[in-house]
Amino acid sequence: MNISRQEKLQLALANARQTLGKSTPTGRPALSNLNKLRGIDAAEDTRGGDLIMRTGVKTRPVFDMVADNILGESNLWKVSSDLEDGSSSLAQISAE
Repeated sequence: MNISRQEKLQLALANARQTLGKSTPTGRPALSNLNKLRGIDAAEDTRGGDLIMRTGVKTRPVFDMVADNILGESNLWKVSSDLEDGSSSLAQISAE
């Protein structure tokens, strides 16, 4: 019978928890010092969805630009003032 090192570690941790009378932590470990002082070892993740779904469009504009280019939904960008046309001066362009 061959037990891997990870299984041995998990077994040792389970035996230590059983000896101390503590239950197996569920969820992610508590990161707050206050929770550690209160004896809370783990906290449940109450956030819904994955990271991409939770972040809004404003925080990931490149994702939307790439998606628009792949899906073909990009709007054509039109220059508001044509600089190649020599008839308009900087004052006329700024007035527009």
